[in-house]
Amino acid sequence: MNKTRRLFIGLPLSDALRKRLVLEMDALPQIALLPIAKDNLQVTLMFLGFVHDEDVPEMCQRVGEVAQRVEPFELSFTAIKLVESAENPKMITLVGEPSDGLRLLREEIEKAFSAFVTERKSYSPTVTVAKIKKNKWLALDPQPTLKEKL
Repeated sequence: MNKTRRLFIGLPLSDALRKRLVLEMDALPQIALLPIAKDNLQVTLMFLGFVHDEDVPEMCQRVGEVAQRVEPFELSFTAIKLVESAENPKMITLVGEPSDGLRLLREEIEKAFSAFVTERKSYSPTVTVAKIKKNKWLALDPQPTLKEKL
Protein backbone atom coordinates (compact mmCIF):
# COMPACT_ATOMS: atom_id res chain seq x y z
CA MET A 1 0.00 0.00 0.00
CA ASN A 2 1.29 3.43 -1.00
CA LYS A 3 0.82 5.67 2.03
CA THR A 4 0.66 9.46 1.61
CA ARG A 5 1.07 12.38 3.98
CA ARG A 6 -0.13 15.97 3.74
CA LEU A 7 3.12 17.93 3.91
CA PHE A 8 4.35 21.49 4.18
CA ILE A 9 7.81 23.01 4.15
CA GLY A 10 8.15 25.26 7.16
CA LEU A 11 10.56 27.10 9.39
CA PRO A 12 10.56 26.15 13.06
CA LEU A 13 10.06 28.81 15.71
CA SER A 14 12.32 29.43 18.67
CA ASP A 15 11.35 27.69 21.91
CA ALA A 16 10.79 31.08 23.55
CA LEU A 17 8.35 32.19 20.84
CA ARG A 18 6.52 28.85 20.94
CA LYS A 19 6.09 29.12 24.71
CA ARG A 20 4.80 32.69 24.41
CA LEU A 21 2.26 31.72 21.76
CA VAL A 22 1.01 28.83 23.88
CA LEU A 23 0.54 31.23 26.81
CA GLU A 24 -1.35 33.68 24.59
CA MET A 25 -3.70 30.91 23.40
CA ASP A 26 -4.15 29.53 26.93
CA ALA A 27 -5.52 32.93 27.94
CA LEU A 28 -8.38 32.59 25.44
CA PRO A 29 -11.56 30.51 25.89
CA GLN A 30 -10.47 26.99 24.96
CA ILE A 31 -14.02 25.91 24.16
CA ALA A 32 -13.83 28.01 20.96
CA LEU A 33 -10.32 27.03 19.83
CA LEU A 34 -8.43 24.20 18.22
CA PRO A 35 -4.88 25.25 19.17
CA ILE A 36 -1.99 24.10 17.03
CA ALA A 37 0.31 21.80 19.02
CA LYS A 38 3.39 23.60 20.34
CA ASP A 39 5.76 21.39 18.32
CA ASN A 40 3.82 22.08 15.10
CA LEU A 41 4.02 25.88 15.25
CA GLN A 42 5.94 27.01 12.16
CA VAL A 43 6.21 29.58 9.40
CA THR A 44 4.81 27.79 6.37
CA LEU A 45 6.92 28.35 3.26
CA MET A 46 5.19 26.01 0.85
CA PHE A 47 2.37 23.48 0.81
CA LEU A 48 3.50 20.29 -0.94
CA GLY A 49 0.18 18.50 -0.90
CA PHE A 50 -0.18 14.76 -0.44
CA VAL A 51 3.22 13.12 -0.79
CA HIS A 52 4.00 9.39 -1.00
CA ASP A 53 6.11 8.18 1.93
CA GLU A 54 8.85 6.91 -0.36
CA ASP A 55 9.29 10.45 -1.80
CA VAL A 56 9.78 12.14 1.59
CA PRO A 57 13.55 11.43 2.01
CA GLU A 58 14.35 12.96 -1.39
CA MET A 59 12.22 16.01 -0.58
CA CYS A 60 14.01 16.44 2.74
CA GLN A 61 17.33 16.23 0.93
CA ARG A 62 16.25 18.95 -1.53
CA VAL A 63 15.16 21.26 1.30
CA GLY A 64 18.48 20.65 3.07
CA GLU A 65 20.41 21.53 -0.09
CA VAL A 66 18.45 24.77 -0.50
CA ALA A 67 18.95 25.66 3.17
CA GLN A 68 22.73 25.28 2.75
CA ARG A 69 22.72 27.87 -0.08
CA VAL A 70 20.71 30.56 1.71
CA GLU A 71 22.32 32.84 4.27
CA PRO A 72 20.76 32.88 7.75
CA PHE A 73 18.21 35.63 8.38
CA GLU A 74 15.92 36.85 11.13
CA LEU A 75 12.16 37.24 11.12
CA SER A 76 10.23 39.90 12.98
CA PHE A 77 6.68 39.22 14.17
CA THR A 78 4.44 42.15 14.95
CA ALA A 79 0.89 41.09 15.77
CA ILE A 80 -1.58 38.34 16.58
CA LYS A 81 -4.64 38.61 14.36
CA LEU A 82 -8.00 37.04 13.73
CA VAL A 83 -8.37 35.74 10.18
CA GLU A 84 -10.74 36.13 8.11
CA SER A 85 -12.88 38.66 10.00
CA ALA A 86 -14.71 39.21 13.29
CA GLU A 87 -17.95 38.11 11.59
CA ASN A 88 -16.38 35.05 9.96
CA PRO A 89 -13.48 33.95 12.18
CA LYS A 90 -11.40 31.05 10.86
CA MET A 91 -8.07 31.14 12.65
CA ILE A 92 -5.69 33.09 14.80
CA THR A 93 -2.32 33.89 13.24
CA LEU A 94 0.95 35.47 14.21
CA VAL A 95 1.89 37.99 11.52
CA GLY A 96 5.42 38.96 10.58
CA GLU A 97 7.26 41.48 8.44
CA PRO A 98 8.45 40.68 4.90
CA SER A 99 12.10 39.69 4.73
CA ASP A 100 14.54 39.54 1.80
CA GLY A 101 16.08 36.39 3.26
CA LEU A 102 12.72 34.70 3.52
CA ARG A 103 11.78 35.77 -0.02
CA LEU A 104 15.03 34.28 -1.35
CA LEU A 105 14.49 31.03 0.57
CA ARG A 106 10.94 30.69 -0.83
CA GLU A 107 12.17 31.33 -4.38
CA GLU A 108 14.91 28.71 -4.03
CA ILE A 109 12.46 26.16 -2.63
CA GLU A 110 10.04 26.85 -5.49
CA LYS A 111 12.87 26.21 -7.97
CA ALA A 112 13.92 23.02 -6.18
CA PHE A 113 10.40 21.64 -6.35
CA SER A 114 9.62 23.04 -9.79
CA ALA A 115 6.60 24.82 -8.32
CA PHE A 116 4.81 26.87 -10.92
CA VAL A 117 4.10 30.33 -9.59
CA THR A 118 1.74 32.35 -11.79
CA GLU A 119 1.97 35.58 -9.83
CA ARG A 120 4.61 36.80 -7.43
CA LYS A 121 3.07 38.50 -4.44
CA SER A 122 4.82 40.02 -1.51
CA TYR A 123 5.09 37.43 1.19
CA SER A 124 4.70 38.09 4.88
CA PRO A 125 5.48 35.28 7.26
CA THR A 126 2.53 33.97 9.23
CA VAL A 127 2.13 31.26 11.82
CA THR A 128 -1.26 29.62 12.34
CA VAL A 129 -1.61 29.51 16.12
CA ALA A 130 -5.17 28.16 16.42
CA LYS A 131 -8.16 27.28 14.32
CA ILE A 132 -11.46 28.68 15.51
CA LYS A 133 -14.69 26.83 16.20
CA LYS A 134 -16.77 29.54 14.55
CA ASN A 135 -20.15 29.01 16.22
CA LYS A 136 -18.62 28.70 19.69
CA TRP A 137 -16.39 31.75 19.13
CA LEU A 138 -19.30 33.90 17.94
CA ALA A 139 -21.40 32.79 20.93
CA LEU A 140 -18.81 34.09 23.43
CA ASP A 141 -19.95 37.14 25.35
CA PRO A 142 -17.94 39.26 25.56
CA GLN A 143 -15.91 38.48 22.44
CA PRO A 144 -12.26 37.78 23.24
CA THR A 145 -9.74 40.42 22.25
CA LEU A 146 -6.37 39.59 20.81
CA LYS A 147 -3.15 41.44 21.50
CA GLU A 148 -2.83 43.33 18.24
CA LYS A 149 0.78 44.25 18.94
CA LEU A 150 3.51 42.03 20.30
